[in-house]
Amino acid sequence: MSRDWYGSSTLLWGGTIRQIADKFTAAGLDGVELWTEQFRFSGFRINAVKEVLMDAGLGLTLHAPSWDLNICSLNEGIREQSLAEIERSVALVADLGAEDVTIHPGRITVNERWTEWHLEKMQHSLDRLERIAIREGVPLSVEMMEDRDRELVTGPETMNRLVRHRSPFVTVTVDTAHVPFSRSPFIEMNALCRVGKLHVSDATANRFHVPLGKGKIDVKPAIRAAAERKIIRVIEGFDYLGESGMLKENVEYLKKNGLFGMEEIMHEIPGDE
Repeated sequence: MSRDWYGSSTLLWGGTIRQIADKFTAAGLDGVELWTEQFRFSGFRINAVKEVLMDAGLGLTLHAPSWDLNICSLNEGIREQSLAEIERSVALVADLGAEDVTIHPGRITVNERWTEWHLEKMQHSLDRLERIAIREGVPLSVEMMEDRDRELVTGPETMNRLVRHRSPFVTVTVDTAHVPFSRSPFIEMNALCRVGKLHVSDATANRFHVPLGKGKIDVKPAIRAAAERKIIRVIEGFDYLGESGMLKENVEYLKKNGLFGMEEIMHEIPGDE
C-alpha cells in the first residue's frame, strides 16, 4: 500500500463512503482518513467501509472524536466520557483494519495556572490509551494543536514531554495549519522525537484549514521531509459534499508545486553506485 497522499473524509462531509472513495480515487489519492464523528453521524457500516475501500484500493486511517471532548478535563465525568469515546475509536480501528488513529490532546479548563495539573492528567490519560492501543495492536498518533487560549499541547517541547518515553505505538501528528506563522512546520517536525503523520492545509490570521496557497503557511519543506520519511500526508479541510471544490484545489496546488506523487519520483531516481 502506498503511503503517499490521503484525504480527510471531512472534505466530503455528508457524502456516502462510496462517494468519498470515488472522489478520492479520481483525485489520485492513496487513502482516506475517516473521521469517527462522520462515520457515526452518517451511519456508515463497518463491513461497507471495508468493502468499498478495498474495492477502490484505498488505505485507511482514522481520526478519533475531538469535538466537545477533553481527555484532561477538570471535570472527571467529561474526562472519563472523552476517554471512553476514544477507546471506542481504537476498537473501531481494529474492526476496520485501519492503519492508525489520530487523537487530540486535552485542553486547559480554566487558565494557565492549571497547566501542570492538566499535563499530569494528560500523562495518565495517555497511559491508559497506550495500554489499550498495545493490546489491540492499534497505533495512536497525538496531534499537536494550534497556539491559542486553553490549548495545552502546542509545541514540540510539551509534546516530547508527553510521548518521548512511550512505546512505538504512540507517535505524533503534525498539522501544518496549527503551526504559528512565526514558526515553520518543517522545523517543528525536526524538533519532535517521533512523527507518524502530517496533516496538510493552510491558514490565515483568522481561519485554519483553508486551501493550500490561500494562507500564510509554507508547507513545502515539511511535505518533502514527510515524503522522504514515508510518512502519510493527509489533505485537511471541511467541505460539505465537496461543494466548494476544496479537494480539487488542494490537489492542483500540490501538482503545480511538484508535491504530488513524490514517492514514485524518488523511487525512479537512482542512488549512487
